[in-house]
Amino acid sequence: MKHLNKIWGGAVILAIVALFVGMSFDKSASNTYVFEDENGVVHEYDFAPPKAYQKSFALDTLTGTTRDTVKIPWIMASPWQYEYYVKLRKLTGTPNTKILLQARTVTNGIWSPVDSVSCSGADSTKVHFRLRGSVTYGAEHQLIFVRTGSHSLARNVQVNIKPPNQ
Repeated sequence: MKHLNKIWGGAVILAIVALFVGMSFDKSASNTYVFEDENGVVHEYDFAPPKAYQKSFALDTLTGTTRDTVKIPWIMASPWQYEYYVKLRKLTGTPNTKILLQARTVTNGIWSPVDSVSCSGADSTKVHFRLRGSVTYGAEHQLIFVRTGSHSLARNVQVNIKPPNQ
């Protein structure tokens, strides 16, 4: 019985030590990067969180021959992995739509294409697309929906980002 009490006592002490060691780590680490350029202008960037993250955008209805942009709300830089899931649902007409993934390396920089996928009128009423990459190119991303023809469709967009090895 005394031997069992020593084991339980040791386990309690070990748990208390582990608790204090765990509490000693700084959990207030910031993902904000601040620097001053050669003109004396201070720039501040909030980077994406250091864990896997997901965002679903609200259902949207797209009509006519216009361009629609979905801006991704994080600053990302390698080594982030990304996946954009897009579900298009035909409501009327012929859903000819091209989805462009664009990136830029600096705020107010030039957007450049990374990937694209097209949905033609021959496609069924529900179409699912995924744009994936193992490394983010550019710090900011946006999806552009370019539509031609007279049609309307419903759009769902979901984005997943994660650091490698997660």
